[in-house]
Amino acid sequence: MRLTTEQLKAVIVETEMQDGGPLVTSSYSGRSMYGHSCLGYTVEGDQMLASVAQIMVTAESMSIDLDSLAEIFGGGGVRWDSMGRSAMIVYFPRMDVDGIDFAKDDDDDDDDE
Repeated sequence: MRLTTEQLKAVIVETEMQDGGPLVTSSYSGRSMYGHSCLGYTVEGDQMLASVAQIMVTAESMSIDLDSLAEIFGGGGVRWDSMGRSAMIVYFPRMDVDGIDFAKDDDDDDDDE
């Protein structure tokens, strides 16, 4: 079963809640994407590999098919760019964000303060 953008976004959001970490889902248009937007998250550069591991653990706890997730992470379906200083964006060019509302996530964060 192919992993959907909504499922991957849910895993990333759940990872944020469990770890209290720096992951933030967003719509991103990376190099050579010609204006096309995809799913991504930001993380401190030294935490990039740890974030991938935590996403895998979270996905397994949510009963997400790990083969589908591994295909995305291992099959060239993930890229990253520096956002300056030590921040990185990890993004998934194949995970289209058409119809996904990121503003709702921002509103949810405001309730926690």
